[in-house]
Amino acid sequence: MRKRVLSFDYDGCLANKKYRESGLRCIIHHNQDLFSNIIATSPEFDKTTIFVGSNRQSYPNDQYASDVTKAGLFLPQVKFIEKYLIENNVQNVVFDSFLLADIYGNLDSGESYRRFEQDYYQCKDNIEHSHYLFDEQKITLLYAQLHKYAAEHHEDNICFDFFDDRKDILEALWTFYDRYSEFIPKNITLRLHHYQGIKFNKGHDIVGTGKIDKDFRKTVKIMGVISTMHEPLKNRFNLYIKGTSKYFTKGLKIFPLSFITPEKLESFSKENYLKDNKSSLELIEVISEVDLLKDIDEEIDDDFKLPQLESVTISMLVGLGNGILAYIFIKNHLEVHEEENSSTNSFKARPL
Repeated sequence: MRKRVLSFDYDGCLANKKYRESGLRCIIHHNQDLFSNIIATSPEFDKTTIFVGSNRQSYPNDQYASDVTKAGLFLPQVKFIEKYLIENNVQNVVFDSFLLADIYGNLDSGESYRRFEQDYYQCKDNIEHSHYLFDEQKITLLYAQLHKYAAEHHEDNICFDFFDDRKDILEALWTFYDRYSEFIPKNITLRLHHYQGIKFNKGHDIVGTGKIDKDFRKTVKIMGVISTMHEPLKNRFNLYIKGTSKYFTKGLKIFPLSFITPEKLESFSKENYLKDNKSSLELIEVISEVDLLKDIDEEIDDDFKLPQLESVTISMLVGLGNGILAYIFIKNHLEVHEEENSSTNSFKARPL
């Protein structure tokens, strides 16, 4: 049986220039050629699944991006696409509401979207929304979608269509997945399409050669860890320390293309950097030099000051979401050890 996946970007893609400049904000109307092509080719498939291919992978970030781009929210509109395809006799259309916020929040697939609906449609108070690590190149986003879908349809032949307006993202995805086709399950053909509302350009095909990663959630987190460890400490600390805003405004962006390899991923997996019993947003970071702490203290925002301690043990939790990528839990995870008759300072990380 042959399945099709449609993963859509929003800003610049479905929310293209015609859409943004029009008083009629109809996502179908301003992308009619694209959806007409999808409908025309739908008889080739017995099921069509829609994913959010935008980096608006949480409700807070959808809100923030909406304010910045003035293109409106994307999450409510995905179901309009589902409804339109169903009304035009596309067989077995399903919207998969899985978001990266589900991974980083340790939530069931679709739970972040369900909470969005509660907040947006039902106006419920005190809804807690999860966040995620913003992957500028969408490599981890596609990895999650590819393997989630393959795990659920392991006996089927799958055509995975991804649409984006940005050529730099498409080039990064092509370079990465063409180089490492083992990161794509062997029952999937990945097709990358450049689309910005003018015309639909059929893209490159990459045939997967790899095994299905049923533990893709952990793999995505490890990819994030690897990608952030190469960032200067200043970038990892000088982030959204307060953690009070609902918007993803100053979060660290990752660029996995430069850092992820199958060998490195396997090495990190074996060393078990991410503990199963800990939050998915945590990474133990070790500072081994007193002077380094002082240097960081001078460079980061004035809102946050590292403790001026002579001898400490620090466990630093680098959060991968909501921009809280460097929130240090000093109260609970800072132990001060005073050593008598010692002239040296030591910094040691203790396991959390």
